[in-house]
Amino acid sequence: MVSHNLSCLWASLIPFRSDKLTYCERFIEFLTDLESQLPTRRYINTLLVDLNLLPVLKMSPMFNEDNNGQLRDLYNLLQHFVYFSIDDYTGAEYTHEEFYDAHCKTLARLQKAALKHFKTKLTILALSNYAAIDKRTELEGHLASLTDGELEELCVLLGLRTTYPRSSRVVADRRLLVEVVLITHERRMSFREAVGKMNILPTEVGYPVLIHLKYVATDCRAGHPI
Repeated sequence: MVSHNLSCLWASLIPFRSDKLTYCERFIEFLTDLESQLPTRRYINTLLVDLNLLPVLKMSPMFNEDNNGQLRDLYNLLQHFVYFSIDDYTGAEYTHEEFYDAHCKTLARLQKAALKHFKTKLTILALSNYAAIDKRTELEGHLASLTDGELEELCVLLGLRTTYPRSSRVVADRRLLVEVVLITHERRMSFREAVGKMNILPTEVGYPVLIHLKYVATDCRAGHPI
């Protein structure tokens, strides 16, 4: 089912078919529902992370079509649930320290692989502090020195998927692999941090976020983990 949805996202947009767009939107809503409930999240979240679903969605032709704004909004909601700071199996919320420690372990694995296998090109990355490499622009600059083959090798060393079934039509090129590495290692704010930095009163910028939080609160009343 996931493979079929990816094939629709990566299919040619000529001729445009509204039924494919509607199908992809409904499927992302379905995945969001599965992610937002603990009984199903513990089974589906590991699969979606292994498939690099979020980077694959973000790099797909349908996602980047100008008129598909609703698809991008649904992507943002799905991303919120995929990376929500809870234990997938127990449902316990991570503390700020636990959330940051997990992020640091991911960066440490990246630095060890860089120092051991790409010492000549990624020495600066391997010796930098975590705050200097967990931002997209800085990390992307380090990865620019790698060839396509080296980038793919790095992904394999980090346990990140680099191949997909032909039926999915996903093209695992350099753009996608870079996005996979970036989204895996970038620093994300926890839900508590994001709420803490919001304005109390709505603004032109913050009002859409309030609508999003209202949607999340509705899920909470329905028994979802948020």
